[in-house]
Amino acid sequence: MSDSLPPGWGAPPVQTGIIGGAGSLTPDGRMLAYAGFWVRTAAAVLDYFLLSVVSLVVGIFTLPTVRLEEWQGDTPSYQVAFRDTDFSSSFHMPWPHVEVHDTGTHFLLFQLLYFVLLEASPLRGTLGKLVLGLRVSDLMGNRISLLRSLVRNLVKMFVSFPVLFIGVIMVAFTPRKQGLHDMVARTLVLRRERIVRFDGAG
Repeated sequence: MSDSLPPGWGAPPVQTGIIGGAGSLTPDGRMLAYAGFWVRTAAAVLDYFLLSVVSLVVGIFTLPTVRLEEWQGDTPSYQVAFRDTDFSSSFHMPWPHVEVHDTGTHFLLFQLLYFVLLEASPLRGTLGKLVLGLRVSDLMGNRISLLRSLVRNLVKMFVSFPVLFIGVIMVAFTPRKQGLHDMVARTLVLRRERIVRFDGAG
């Protein structure tokens, strides 16, 4: 009696000899080809370039701004206040005034949302992946859920990358081209999908 697994959690057998690397054939006749280390690296570079551009554009609109504030008292004086600085002073002379904004945390949250939402969306991949023809799927080649995408990207951001990139380098050496985050979330990154049909005629 064969064991049954929930949909998307079982894996078709790995097959070799597929153009572009190893892959697998699903029961419904789809040929899944796994995306290798270098093409996934290229997609990541594109994504982080895009995120850097967005960060730069946002930064332009949040650069320190200057304003003059009249102090209350018998002697008129002014204070120069710079936004987003970590300086603070109460001297009666031009000096930066603190208004700290934790932009690093906001950007990290935006980055997480970018990967989680796009990979769980009907696009099934970030913009960098889409440019290179990649998409994220479960082990049967189907679209992943929001929860699975969240788990995948949390592990990627806080384990796979920070710990000497070991979780990412694993992509180059595992049979299904999975990183640590893919193994934990039970996901694949696919390069192409082909429908395979067999004719009954000899």
